[in-house]
Amino acid sequence: MLKLTPRGPHDFRKFITPAELARLCRNTGLEWLGSSGFTYNPFSKRYHLTDCLDVNSMIACHRPLA
Repeated sequence: MLKLTPRGPHDFRKFITPAELARLCRNTGLEWLGSSGFTYNPFSKRYHLTDCLDVNSMIACHRPLA
């Protein structure tokens, strides 16, 4: 609609869900600390954190000390 991204850049078959990412992290020995979604407002040119993980999300993990 606002032409901020080129047409067709995403292959949705390659997307993973937050739950899949959490499982991958745990399987490699990482401890999941949390996650947050974020949105971008093109009019104000600002990002905002949100609880919604449907589109854009980020995670925090760490490797526990042995």
